[in-house]
Amino acid sequence: MLWVTPVWEGLLQGLVINLLSFGPSFFTLIHTGIRDGKKHGLMVAFGIFMSEAVVASVLFFGLRPMFVNPYFQMVFTAMAACALIFMGVRAIMHRYTKFLRAMNVPVRSGTSMLRGFLFNLVNPFVILLWVSLISTVSLHYTADQPFHRELIMLNILCILLGYFGMDVLKVYLSHHIGRNLNHRVTFLINRYFGYILTAIGTYFIYHFLRLSGIL
Repeated sequence: MLWVTPVWEGLLQGLVINLLSFGPSFFTLIHTGIRDGKKHGLMVAFGIFMSEAVVASVLFFGLRPMFVNPYFQMVFTAMAACALIFMGVRAIMHRYTKFLRAMNVPVRSGTSMLRGFLFNLVNPFVILLWVSLISTVSLHYTADQPFHRELIMLNILCILLGYFGMDVLKVYLSHHIGRNLNHRVTFLINRYFGYILTAIGTYFIYHFLRLSGIL
């Protein structure tokens, strides 16, 4: 039971966290699955997994003070807001003829993976989530307990795997939906995706203003 508990708890935590997450990476995943298909959707999911793993690793191995620094959070949030609003407005302004031409251009798997990595990484709440998660998981395993550090790492790894598994399921569902849509509907989804990114970016500006003390 020593090693079983962190496995099932981590997998369950990853599934629940994923179901409650609606950041830029979530909409990117669904959007890619619908527009570009299952293969590229899975690469986006893998990119999201890698970015989550990077954040979890750097926090676990000692960079937590930098990430919880208010000035770092302010700058990071402002940069993320600008990036999301720029990409959102660009998607909104995309013309239908250009969209059709882009649909016929092959998308590289590496590009899809990078998209998932970056869209997840620009969300400042991912960092705050992992700060909270690692702190909570660490409370379950005291320093005098055998293999306490290894158990924490196993729990975190299983959270990542549970999160990734739910993303894979979302890809298959969005791919199934996308196969039944024509180009016009897909174009409208692409435009709505732009509005969503712009809205999230605007919320990040609000979060930046709160961090800076203006609001």
